[in-house]
Amino acid sequence: MANDFLNIDNYFQGKLSEEEKEVFDNNLANDPSLAADVAFYAHSKLAQREQVLKERHVEWTTQLGGKAVGINLKLISVGIAAIFLVMLGLWFFTGSDIQQRTNAYIENDLDQLTNTMDDTDDSLKLGKGLYNQKKYAEARTIFEKLIEKSPDAIEFAGLSALKMNDYDGAIKYFEKIEQNTELINNKGKFYLALVNIKQGKIKEGEQLLKEVIDQNLGGKTDAKKILE
Repeated sequence: MANDFLNIDNYFQGKLSEEEKEVFDNNLANDPSLAADVAFYAHSKLAQREQVLKERHVEWTTQLGGKAVGINLKLISVGIAAIFLVMLGLWFFTGSDIQQRTNAYIENDLDQLTNTMDDTDDSLKLGKGLYNQKKYAEARTIFEKLIEKSPDAIEFAGLSALKMNDYDGAIKYFEKIEQNTELINNKGKFYLALVNIKQGKIKEGEQLLKEVIDQNLGGKTDAKKILE
């Protein structure tokens, strides 16, 4: 717990590197226990500052010969509370909304892979079945073996990696899709945007989503929904 609060304190003090901050932001968006620790941290800091104010008020009153000083401690406490709410709210109002919509999209819209008339390969059907059962590692293994035979297998392998939170692996597959100029409905850049946002790289993800919309690429409709 002590290490957790030290990390939280370093975050608010601006002592984390950009990479560490991205990891923290991503964890904060996806880990309820960390969010609770941050809330407790803020509450503790607020209580400390209120105590300091009370002590300062006693000192000021004593220095003035016991005369009351026209300071509204309640108003000051509210001001401090507002500051901490702003601190805690930054990630909610700048990045969290789009992260929540992205997480919901990955959780719900990418939850099932449907079979199509073109699915003549039994192995591809098996991989989809495992994916739909949330056995992403097993499904990914099958899709990887089919990459040379089926272009769809690259996408499915990338989605399996994304579901496993293997972002480096997902990026590898989605970049291959993006670079394939023969695809009519190329969703590579859209998927890369999702990975960036999942990693806490909100600005990069937003930029990619905007490019998907501007360039009329695959995933355009969903990109608009995530950005709204």
